[in-house]
Parts: sequence; C-alpha cells; structure tokens
Amino acid sequence: MELNRTLGYYFPSFFRMNIGTGLLEDINRNNRATLNVYFHEYIHFYQDIATIYGLQNISHTIDVIAAMNINIAKSILLDIPVTISSEDITGTNIALENLYIGHTNDLELSPSWQISNINVVKNGLIANFEDIPQIKIIFQDGRSSGAFDLGSYCILESMACEIDRYIFNDYSHPEFPYNVCRKIFDNSFPPLVLTAESKAILIAAICELSLNSFHPAEHFLRILKIIADQHLFDIKQLYQFVDTLQVNWKSQWINNIDLLPEFSSIAISQLRMVINNSTHADLVSWSEELIESARVLRAKVNFICELSKAKSYEDKISCFTKTINYLGTPIIIDRMGNVGFQNPHFDCGSKAFYLIGIQSIHNLLRKGIVPCELRQNCRLTIPSLYNNDICQRKPWVQAQNEQLCPYAQVWKTWGYYGKTPNI
Repeated sequence: MELNRTLGYYFPSFFRMNIGTGLLEDINRNNRATLNVYFHEYIHFYQDIATIYGLQNISHTIDVIAAMNINIAKSILLDIPVTISSEDITGTNIALENLYIGHTNDLELSPSWQISNINVVKNGLIANFEDIPQIKIIFQDGRSSGAFDLGSYCILESMACEIDRYIFNDYSHPEFPYNVCRKIFDNSFPPLVLTAESKAILIAAICELSLNSFHPAEHFLRILKIIADQHLFDIKQLYQFVDTLQVNWKSQWINNIDLLPEFSSIAISQLRMVINNSTHADLVSWSEELIESARVLRAKVNFICELSKAKSYEDKISCFTKTINYLGTPIIIDRMGNVGFQNPHFDCGSKAFYLIGIQSIHNLLRKGIVPCELRQNCRLTIPSLYNNDICQRKPWVQAQNEQLCPYAQVWKTWGYYGKTPNI
C-alpha cells in the first residue's frame, strides 16, 4: 500500500519518503510549505515503525516476498505478477490485510457529506476468519448516497492530516480519505466545546491508538465508545486507559503497549532475513536500532502527548524536530531526485538504497510495475550505470554488469540472475 501521492508519499515497510513539492534544502531552511509535506509523510514513517499495525505490515510484506520467491524457485518462467494461492497462509493474510486496509480508491465527496449509518458486519468470505468484521460507512452526499469500508488507509491519512491541522492550520485536504475519521468523530458526539487545535490533536491521538491493534477500524470505533462512556477527552488519560486494554495473543491476555515489543522483534527478524547480505550488516543494524528506538519512544515519551502540550507554532516545530533527531529519517527523495538520510547512530550511506532495490523488485513481482524506483538517484550518483531505457523498461538487465546497482544486487542475491520476467 502506497500512501496518497498528492504532494508527497511514503512507502510502508521500505522506509522511503518522496517529497514532490520541494527540495531537501527547503526542509533545512524551514520552508513552511515543504515542512508541511515533510511532516505529513514523516507521520507515516512513525506509523510504520511505532505501531502494532505498521510493524505487522512490515512482517506481512516480507512474508509475501518470501512466498513469491518460493513460487519463482519452483518455476522456469518468471510470470508477472507472481501469484500466491489464497489457500495458503500468506494468501489468507493478504485477504485479511485487504480487509484491514479498507477502501483505497479515490472517492469524490463534497465538504457537506454526511454519515447515515455505520454498519459492523461479518466479512463472511475469508476462510476460517469469516467473523472478522468489515466496518461499512453508509453516507449521503447531496442527492447521492453510497458506502465504503473503513480501514487503516483512512486512519493513517486522517492521523497525518489532523497533525497538519494542529501544526500548520492546514485544512486543504480532500474529504476522502483525510476527513473520514473527523466526520466519524463528529457523528459520534454532540457538538463539543473544543478548540480547533484540541480537536485536531485528539482525533490524531485516537487514530494513533487505533493503529496499535490488528484491526484499526474496529479499534477506532471501540475507542470512540470508551471516550463516550468514560468521558475521556484528556489525551494523556485516554492513552493511559487504552494502552492497558487486554488482547488475546498466543492464548495469553496482554495489553497493547506490552505487545509492541513482540511485534518489534518479529519485524526486526523479518528485515534481517530479507536484507540477508553480509555487505549490508550496518543496514540491518540501522533497521534494528530504528524499530527499537521507536518502541522506546512510544512506550516512554509518547510523541502525540508531548506534541499536544506545545502551543505556539515554534514549539510544535521544535517538538516534532526532537522526534526526528531521536529517530532519524527514512530515505528522503526530493522532486529533483536528490537523496537525504539522517540517522543518529549509523551511517549507512548509499547502502540504504538496497531497501529501495528490494521495494522496486517487490513492485515488479507483486504489481507488474517495471521501472526501477532508483533510476533518478542513479542518474545523479552512478551515471556510468544509468541507462534510461533499461532502467525504465527492463532494469533486471543491470544484473549482467560487473558493477551492480542496488536493484541488480537484489536481483542476483535472490537468485533471479538469468531469468527474464514474462510481462
């Protein structure tokens, strides 16, 4: 799942952000418009490494890569996209993931759209998991009506959007998916005496808490009920209450915040497996340190609670920047192809691009997307290997060179050398 590409975008599981509206130097100069996009995408990075849903998604993505590799190893041909049987566990997890993500296609809604009903219904389709619910939002928009499934897509984007509002007073986003959680919040409570800032950071907190679950949409509705029943509109108290809720995990009852280390460990183990290259040991170390630092930040500091205390624009920027300085950044690519990367503990340098090579091959195998995502960067950094036609139409040919670009390194490491995709 790629999060919305309007002004920038973040690739979950691959620690990569694109800024489409400005240059890296604009971030360093604190250009307000570029910072707005940068912070929005950074929230998606935070969601990726500091929530149960994000960490589970990393593990799921790597499971899919492993399943595709097994299928490819069994076949002489390399048919694209690589199919995964719905009957095996990875195929089942793909179906569950699609349910958890919910509706992702563009949906044109006017600012006056209203929620008519919220239906929680059994999915009835996924074998052995038929009882896991779909959350259906029934809406009216003028004379037209419709429905969509609420899922992590709307929650991820709503959280980032509400933080945009809290810091930058930015109300420019389209209704779907950015305003969906706000609309559900308004539909759940009578008009509240909240400032615009208090409402924005509260909705962001509800979204973040929802992502510390297996089924964010179901948990989002559960948290709204808790707020109504307990009158928990104080963010710190809300976190204290929700974080101690018990879930059944491996036949044991455990609270959400204590479950986070388990998923952090699984994601670290999976990343170690997929990188699997002795020349990229520091990349593995970076991934491990990154996820562990995010776990500590979420458990001990709580980024959203700290941000809620900041009142001035300068204080909010300072609070956000402290988090960036503590965690570091994903790989950042600006609109000209320039690459930035900040890490307080490891200097991975260009080795971090190996992850983008993995992501590009994942896009080819899973979605049939051919162009290498690193082509603009290679044009700037290793022009001797850059060939626009090859990088756009058949990047796997680069594996025939003596010097290997990151895409070619992954292609050979995974045993695909000599195979030509059948697209």
